[in-house]
Amino acid sequence: MVEHADIYRAPGPTDPLGKPFDAGRALDELCQAHERLDTLHYAILHWIHWCRIPDLSPLQVAILYILSRGPQQPSRLGMALFHRDRPLAYSLKPLLSRGLIEERPHRHDGRAKLLHVTPAGLAVLRRFGVRDEAMTALARISGALDRPTFKDASV
Repeated sequence: MVEHADIYRAPGPTDPLGKPFDAGRALDELCQAHERLDTLHYAILHWIHWCRIPDLSPLQVAILYILSRGPQQPSRLGMALFHRDRPLAYSLKPLLSRGLIEERPHRHDGRAKLLHVTPAGLAVLRRFGVRDEAMTALARISGALDRPTFKDASV
């Protein structure tokens, strides 16, 4: 007869470092991460209000910031932000209609679209406090990101 304790010693999943999975530790880390995200969300919400950037949510500012680092497909943007397609679409529509981001066809996949931040979107980020020299470098790099890369071949 197998003892109850032996069931817990059976080989199971491992964490990314290859150690045995510790569910309690993982849940503790997840709770701490959520608390930190809540704190950051509140801080960004307060900063948006202080910078007098009307009608933008922290999620929309995060979208602008991620797109300032390079164009993204909506599905990959959703993964980066841990959002499902539908709630993300609700955040993208106002950014598109205000001209802060734009959709362009993917160079290698005619079915796919890429989202790009516009100069107006970059201006919002500057107003939000993202340093100008970083934005200049990102704008320079963003043209290079449109060129095919090995990563784009799998997209």
